[in-house]
Amino acid sequence: MASKRTLSRRAQAKPTSSSILRRNQATYGKGSNMYDRINTQRGTATDVDWRARLRPKFGGRDLFWQGALEIETSQDQNRRGKDVPIDYLLRPLYESGGLVWQYTPTIYVAGTANYNMQSFHGTNYPLNTYINSEPPELPLQADFTANTIDEARYLLGIFHFCKVATKSFFGDSAVKDGLYGTPPPVLLFEYLGEHGFNKVPVIVTQYTIHLGADTDYIPVETSAGGDI
Repeated sequence: MASKRTLSRRAQAKPTSSSILRRNQATYGKGSNMYDRINTQRGTATDVDWRARLRPKFGGRDLFWQGALEIETSQDQNRRGKDVPIDYLLRPLYESGGLVWQYTPTIYVAGTANYNMQSFHGTNYPLNTYINSEPPELPLQADFTANTIDEARYLLGIFHFCKVATKSFFGDSAVKDGLYGTPPPVLLFEYLGEHGFNKVPVIVTQYTIHLGADTDYIPVETSAGGDI
């Protein structure tokens, strides 16, 4: 009985300052425990698309997707029918809201701040004065696979997306439309939610696509200049 009374007294003892500190460190400002399940934490109760995505900005999106928005009458009645949306190269990406990475990409994030080093007589060390910061480059590496016809069409659209994002308007058609000299578009990069890459304006300066010799390739049927 004596041991039971001792346990009862210990159970009624007030928490120590160290236990309070640990509890406060593990609690957010609004009282949600950091060890709760992810669907009970703030910002994760609703469906969130965490995938990496690259898309044109609102002001130039119609011009970027213009080929995917056209409607034409098909000449091949057996394959298309009449008055159906043209199966343009960018249409799969337009329907998905931009270029969505199929697998989790590898991203290298870095930042640069420029300082001017000024020396003074009689001082041990120079004084660094801030000049400016440079917009970081975001090298991104990822794999894409195509195991179905739809995935192959999407991959073909990615190839064309990269071309459009790195070219200006040029040629007779651009002169006719009054768009000649228009530079490549500014895009928005999204990844990892609000505190990751939240609608970051970017430009594409370089892209590399590796087509390995150990891959089996199949033709993809499109209506842009015939079958590709």
